[in-house]
Amino acid sequence: MNEIMYHEEKDYTIKAKGKNEEEVIGKIFTILKKTVTSDIEGIVIKLEPVNVYEISKKTEEYTETFLWFFMPRKKQEIEIELKIVVSVKYVKI
Repeated sequence: MNEIMYHEEKDYTIKAKGKNEEEVIGKIFTILKKTVTSDIEGIVIKLEPVNVYEISKKTEEYTETFLWFFMPRKKQEIEIELKIVVSVKYVKI
């Protein structure tokens, strides 16, 4: 019998923006899943992050107004860039 399950460790650098940290990290892992499944030639059985490194984190705060004057409110946008080392088990077709 031939073994058809393979194991690889890959690293990806992904950047995303959002309103808060939870949203941004969720976006990053969604992008990671799509990227890994498109890179691997086969069916992904197990996708496990081994390590996560923060490369950069930027917070931008600004004041949003209505008609340049009314109802000012403070908003923020966070941009995070992560390097993620992933262990992938897959079956080659």
